[in-house]
Amino acid sequence: MKKLSEFCDTIGAKRGDISNWIERLELKTAYATTVPGSARRFSFDNVLELALINGYAKAGVPPQLGVVIADATIRKLHDHGNAKGREWVVFVAGDLQTAQAADSLDEISFDELTSTQPNDAPVFSMVRVGEIVRRVKRLFATPEDAGERSATRAGRLVGEGR
Repeated sequence: MKKLSEFCDTIGAKRGDISNWIERLELKTAYATTVPGSARRFSFDNVLELALINGYAKAGVPPQLGVVIADATIRKLHDHGNAKGREWVVFVAGDLQTAQAADSLDEISFDELTSTQPNDAPVFSMVRVGEIVRRVKRLFATPEDAGERSATRAGRLVGEGR
């Protein structure tokens, strides 16, 4: 569990925005009850939900819709063994229904996206969902996780672990 002060900077969100979303939106992940005199604690799923809402909000998606997208993303991650999902989501600015998800921007058909609104300027919004997930995972990684990763890397450097 993390306090707000431990993850705000990591996910690039303002404290006021997060507080507002918690108070006003129907968030989908289960939040721990608050204890008077103690800072609210957030689970991995809470932080990921808020990070995704923040990412999509910065791309121009209303936070209420960001909740729906975050919920679908988190459910998909849980259904697939907490894999990262697709790296990128790209859509015509202001039109989330045109969204395409891919692991590489080379896989996105920008011409196809442009054809959905042929009279509009070819302006796109992008959310790097994979990086958001990785940042939250790193935030919740234990020292043991870091030690295992370091040992694995060291083993590969000396020819072990193959």
